[in-house]
Amino acid sequence: PGARGQARLRMRATMAERAERVDTVMMELGLDKIASQLIGDQHGQAGHHISKNERKRLSFASELLTGPALLFVDEPTTGLDSYMAESVVSTLKGLASGPRRCTVVATIHQPASDVYRLFDKVCFLVGGRVGYFGTLAGLAPFLTGLGHPPPMHCCPADHVMRLFVDPEDPEGSEQRRHRILEVFAAQEKEREQNPGGERTPVAAQQLGEDRENGNSRSYLAQVGILTQRDLILRRRSTQVFKVRLVQSVIFGAWFGLTYLRLDITQYSIFTVSGALFFCMMILVFSGPTSLAQVIPPQVPVYIREQRGGSYHISAMYVAKMIADIPCEMFFTFIWAVITYWMIGFRGSRVIGSLSTEFQDFFAFWAALFLMTLSAFGLGYFASFATPPNVPEIGFLLTLAFLLPSMIFGGFFVNLSIIPTWLHWIRELSILRYGFSLLNIVQWETYGPVPCDPSFCPFSPSGTGQDVRRQLVGEDTWYFDVIGIVGLGLLFRVLALWMLLRKARPAVFDSAAPDSGTLTLQDDDVTEENGVAEAQAAASTTPKHGRTSIR
Repeated sequence: PGARGQARLRMRATMAERAERVDTVMMELGLDKIASQLIGDQHGQAGHHISKNERKRLSFASELLTGPALLFVDEPTTGLDSYMAESVVSTLKGLASGPRRCTVVATIHQPASDVYRLFDKVCFLVGGRVGYFGTLAGLAPFLTGLGHPPPMHCCPADHVMRLFVDPEDPEGSEQRRHRILEVFAAQEKEREQNPGGERTPVAAQQLGEDRENGNSRSYLAQVGILTQRDLILRRRSTQVFKVRLVQSVIFGAWFGLTYLRLDITQYSIFTVSGALFFCMMILVFSGPTSLAQVIPPQVPVYIREQRGGSYHISAMYVAKMIADIPCEMFFTFIWAVITYWMIGFRGSRVIGSLSTEFQDFFAFWAALFLMTLSAFGLGYFASFATPPNVPEIGFLLTLAFLLPSMIFGGFFVNLSIIPTWLHWIRELSILRYGFSLLNIVQWETYGPVPCDPSFCPFSPSGTGQDVRRQLVGEDTWYFDVIGIVGLGLLFRVLALWMLLRKARPAVFDSAAPDSGTLTLQDDDVTEENGVAEAQAAASTTPKHGRTSIR
């Protein structure tokens, strides 16, 4: 899912038209030779993933698919060496002067001379206000008029930095900053009174048409495309798949050997209950705790893509939930196969047959699968409530809910004797409903449970229903399913609320402060898998000169 995936999300066109558009843009940006390579991330091994330069150009390609009239690029040369920086800006220059005449605006910190000369126009910000905006050729006369002509063989951008940021002469720098703002403001006022200067505005109609291209697919189409993308990414993550598979097999085998072929009698009832509880608990704990550490660093990517018009962020969330179903169905099936047959659940029946035994197994697997999906809701809530740079908080949030849920799950504490004022915790315990459901699967249709004459708590004629009533009371299977599904939906709704809250448009403190720092009230936004690198939280201080390119 690269440029073609972006085209499917953002273009209302036929498959042939999208493919043609992708090929054209890839060729224009020199990416056609690496079209089949994996993007990878910044830690990818050389030779297996594309370079930083190519990742930058790929991010441009993703935006150019819809033919925008205006392209804003935030610090495109950050993290690149001088050669790569010049290559990236040369690409932007080609876009600005190409047949489509795309207006390109870029923010650059201290550009090198070769990079600076590629710009058509420059804009220097001083304390959040415009100190100069015009052509490169006009900068030297402007500075000369201020009494500070640029030296020969010196990059004008470096000269401006030395003029207005001088640690050895802070008062003089402050005076020069105020002087340049006053002079430029006076010139702009005079230019407004005497119109006729060169202007290159972008047509409002053209910008409007470009905006309509973003997020143009229907909601269901977005969900379908994003689900396919998520499944492709999971299929490519072979190491993650292998680790989870090995984990399921090894832990399942170890667990099965611990309770190997239990002899189910009234004496071993609580041992069977322990096996059921821990068989469920391992799945419930492993899912949300792993999500809470993996998802938070990816959230800024989803926010950036929504703000770029690729899709609505709720469509991404729905797609991830759909993609979870086949994946977790597979891993819970592996876990259920190993534990169910090795431990020997349902070892005795009133009517024994192969078909009914498989029915009991699939009921056992379905209960585990339902519990796992419900627990994933908790994982998503903790993930979206966690700052991207501190995933450990999400891990602690999941434990803060799961540990009380485990205590009130019905195995460690008899739920009938807990204080009344703690009943609400029992009702919110996802493990309580899961443990009850597994006991119903195990004991509801079970026949007589044999006992030793010296230990027979349910009488010699005790049946599985007697055991079930003793362990979980009068709960029914549909009551437990409603409880599991209800808690899962509650956490998923809370997770969506947290995600939408994080994805709200950023708010500035002010449009143009007289001095100091202009701060964006949002987290930094960075791209996963090296597709693009952008700092959404930027500050414009007097020490930074920023340039723009048309």
